Amino acid sequence: ALFELLGQPESAPWRVWAEIGPETASAIGVEQGAEVRITSGGGGEITAVALVVEGMASDSVAVAYVPAHARGGRWARLVDADVRRLWGGEGCRRPCHVRVVPA
Repeated sequence: ALFELLGQPESAPWRVWAEIGPETASAIGVEQGAEVRITSGGGGEITAVALVVEGMASDSVAVAYVPAHARGGRWARLVDADVRRLWGGEGCRRPCHVRVVPA
């Protein structure tokens, strides 16, 4: 499928993923493939699959932007974590501060 061309991890088909460094993952008690809840000060919240990635900066998370919309068809409805929610009404033009915890 074309979706896999976006770099979708094999362990998380049709899911939004969050890349977290090993130190940060250990500090929050998250392992590879676990679900995490990511919340922002703007009131947004999403759930994603954790991918523990060597080389990620401590205390940071990189969340995949998966371009899907609920009205985009049956496959797009499987992607339910729109990262734009984390910014609230501000739009996603800059990094935002988030909290990551096990889901």
